[in-house]
Amino acid sequence: MTLLHLRVHNLGVLDQAAIDPSAGLTVITGETGAGKTLLLGGLRLILGGKADSGAVGPHDEAAQVDGLFEVADGPEVGASR
Repeated sequence: MTLLHLRVHNLGVLDQAAIDPSAGLTVITGETGAGKTLLLGGLRLILGGKADSGAVGPHDEAAQVDGLFEVADGPEVGASR
């Protein structure tokens, strides 16, 4: 399974963030507190990890994570949480 797109809304300090990783190695850099770990947290959520209501940010009433995955020998699969 390959991640094609990840969108995070209102998770911690992130109002809106999206990444479209390329094939191979994708590196995410940024200043301390910019939200790099929150992107990984969003990925964990979309893959079924435990949600924490304390991680909902101040930009909306709820957080949302959307992902698009490519599955080997199958169609693309989207998921939201």
